[in-house]
Amino acid sequence: MSTASPLPARRRYEDVAVLIPAWQPDAALLSLVPELIYGGFSAIIVVDDGSGPEYQDLFETIARYPEAHLVRHGMNRGKGRAWKSGMSYFLNAFPDFRSLIMADADGRHTPEDILLTAQAWTRSPQCMVVGTCRSSGAVPWRSRLEGRINRYIFGLLTKGKLTDTPGGLYALPRAMVPELLTLPGEGRGYEMAMLAHAFRSGQPPVEAAAWSIYRESKGFLRFHPVRDFLCCCLILFRFGRS
Repeated sequence: MSTASPLPARRRYEDVAVLIPAWQPDAALLSLVPELIYGGFSAIIVVDDGSGPEYQDLFETIARYPEAHLVRHGMNRGKGRAWKSGMSYFLNAFPDFRSLIMADADGRHTPEDILLTAQAWTRSPQCMVVGTCRSSGAVPWRSRLEGRINRYIFGLLTKGKLTDTPGGLYALPRAMVPELLTLPGEGRGYEMAMLAHAFRSGQPPVEAAAWSIYRESKGFLRFHPVRDFLCCCLILFRFGRS
């Protein structure tokens, strides 16, 4: 396992943690964690969302880093619940930290993308920052369909407009984290609820061009347009009625 990283070795983010939910991750996570540590993040929270016994060696390797903090689910509970578990850990374990970065474990968010999102947050520290895709490469039709559906639903029910939703890469001010823990959703729909809440809070999210790699994740492979459309509609409809 190499700790070499293109990121500069600077301790600029001692009060910023990175949260990574992981379900049956591959070797990309093994390189991502040390690269983030080398790049200046002093706390990396990894949530094992019920990956199973065959992945425990990988998580134990990550846990050897002093900056890494491992949170475990006994069974797969969904990305939304993994985020909530990680956010709760963040609030309890790091009372002096000012921000939480949320990124995926599958390699589509590079260390540079995560660093760019953190930098954008330092310029707008009271707002949620949304890392958006800046890649001009070919994107499969199913991914384009998912993005169009989500943007249409989101704009229709919240009157908010985002370039890329959901993208899985966020920077949160600490004050927003307790509010997000109260939102509905355990799986994919939770991400939409989180974005809707940010628009309704009076401080709309700030977009940062960061995400540069397209990669189909395991979560994407479980994407079902009709089911996920109805799930997102239900969650956002709750916001429209409240």
